[in-house]
Amino acid sequence: MDRRKLFFWSFICVFLYFSLSSNSHAENETQVLFAIDLIRHGDRTPIREIPSSPYSWPEGLGNLTQAGRDQQRELGKRVRAEYVTEYEILPPKYDSNLLKVRSTQYQRTILSAKAFLEGLYSEPESVSIPIETIQKTQDPLLPPYSLHSLADLQNLLENTGDRARHLSEALKSKINPWRTSTGLSLTSADDLLLLGDNLFIRGIYHVPFPKDLDPADIDTLQEISHVAIIENCSSRDAFVKMGRNFLQTVLQSAENVTHLKTQQRVQLYFAHDATILGVTSALGVRQMALPPYASRLNFMVLKSTEGTRILTSFNGVTTHPPACQTASCTLKEFKMITSHP
Repeated sequence: MDRRKLFFWSFICVFLYFSLSSNSHAENETQVLFAIDLIRHGDRTPIREIPSSPYSWPEGLGNLTQAGRDQQRELGKRVRAEYVTEYEILPPKYDSNLLKVRSTQYQRTILSAKAFLEGLYSEPESVSIPIETIQKTQDPLLPPYSLHSLADLQNLLENTGDRARHLSEALKSKINPWRTSTGLSLTSADDLLLLGDNLFIRGIYHVPFPKDLDPADIDTLQEISHVAIIENCSSRDAFVKMGRNFLQTVLQSAENVTHLKTQQRVQLYFAHDATILGVTSALGVRQMALPPYASRLNFMVLKSTEGTRILTSFNGVTTHPPACQTASCTLKEFKMITSHP
């Protein structure tokens, strides 16, 4: 074969290769149909103060800080780049038919939603976007907390594994000195968890700690709080049931948009670390740390030649539910997750 024929056939082979590759890529391309985001509120102040070492928080207790507003506003801008510019599931101007916003009935979550919307749709447009709330006692995003007594907390730590056994021992031996150091009665699990929360936030803002708590005590109290919240919200029936109910909402929305039963394209839920922990646990994905402020659990409903699929990510990292063969779940696989006993 002379050089001209060899060149000709080589060109044909290369052309066919890239043509087939291009067609194959086009066949596998996915279209974003719908998205649901579950978002933790932004940075906040402590929920309860320490009597022996009170600090005057400018925003009051348990409320969103300016840093929290900034976190949510920046997150809203990033989501706009995705939903408006990249995927085009939201228009540049707000349309009430396409977007639903829901928040738990707390100042920190409602203000987080407002700040987020300022990033998604700038003022004054964002101010007019309604934010739905439900009474706290009836809100499915707020299951009743199942840790009550110190005995409940002790039992949880003792049954969590090696990581928490030393925390259980510390709780037994240190509880009375901690009561003296803080001025708190520390008679319930809630008392201990909120003390750890206060110390954690003081560390962020360089607020002085109670002088009679040494660094080891401070670390231990923070760890007790974090471990107990993670374990309680990831394993207790009330939280897993809440998470499964939320996943059923995701599934129903995916089915509705697939069968053209809704105009909505995005749902935003503003809630808490416990909410995210319950939902990820229901997915079968265990969190080893508390979700940071302004964390985002995202469910993307995708359409491809293989049908409708749901892709989950947490803070931008794809999450692979064990019940699904690939990172994105078929609707059948996702339904099995929601119906798991």
